Amino acid sequence: MADPGDFDPGAPEEMAPVEKKEQVPAIEYRRVVYLIPNLFTALALLAGFYAVFQAIAGNLTAAGYAIILAAVMDALDGRVARMIKGESAFGAQFDSLSDALCFGLAPVVLAHQWGLQEFGRPGFIIGFFFCAAAVIRLARFNISHGLVNPRYFSGLPSPVAGLIVATLVLELGEDPQLGSVLVVMLTMLVVSATMVSDFRFYSFKDINLRARIQGPAMMLLALVAFAFVILLLLEWRVLGVLLACLLYLLSGLWLSGRYMLRRAVAFYREVSPGDFYREIADMWHGRKQADERDRDEK
Repeated sequence: MADPGDFDPGAPEEMAPVEKKEQVPAIEYRRVVYLIPNLFTALALLAGFYAVFQAIAGNLTAAGYAIILAAVMDALDGRVARMIKGESAFGAQFDSLSDALCFGLAPVVLAHQWGLQEFGRPGFIIGFFFCAAAVIRLARFNISHGLVNPRYFSGLPSPVAGLIVATLVLELGEDPQLGSVLVVMLTMLVVSATMVSDFRFYSFKDINLRARIQGPAMMLLALVAFAFVILLLLEWRVLGVLLACLLYLLSGLWLSGRYMLRRAVAFYREVSPGDFYREIADMWHGRKQADERDRDEK
């Protein structure tokens, strides 16, 4: 056996041991990545749950601001998931179920406790229409995920719809008049129709900040964005959020109208007016002849 004092570093059979750095297992890292966006979703769910309880207790202002906070958390969870590549099927379903409570049920409870209950059954029906439209919108989004153009939403997103109702109630005050309640009811009907419609709304998902921002700066950007939104709410209060949501709603209507107009123009250019009217006439005469045969058989 060789003497330890005669150690030869150059001998291949007795190489000096190399210290290995401890590495974080890939599985643990992926768990952390998936946990971060789901944490934002859980905070949004907590805010929506709090809004429902506060609305039932009569604290309408607290309920309205809780819905706004839930919308902020909901906007951050998807953005953070895309930035850190933490998207998952579980996260998508968790987010949709959270949205059903935060922006489908909570705004309806808030509006009902605010003034819809004075109208009895019509107020109840309008509230149900809004809640059902939000859930249908979320279910349609889940089954069409990956099958449609991600640049656009089909139908008004439920967070925007919930924000419109919540901020409108906050702006009209806690002492509703007949005209104010009618405005809220009409708004809920219009918003419900746009949620289940095929109108196209820009999703802002093609804005890739991750390509320009790397490392810890991504989380810092999320925190800065969150702080900016909070400051915006403190400065502009509820009116700024309401106007932003209404502008987004109008932008979707304008975008869909322009798209349908372009399709109509393209169809008109492909089919001449003579062929178009001739086809209508053939359909009419064919239907008329079919009716005459039915009468003869009778």
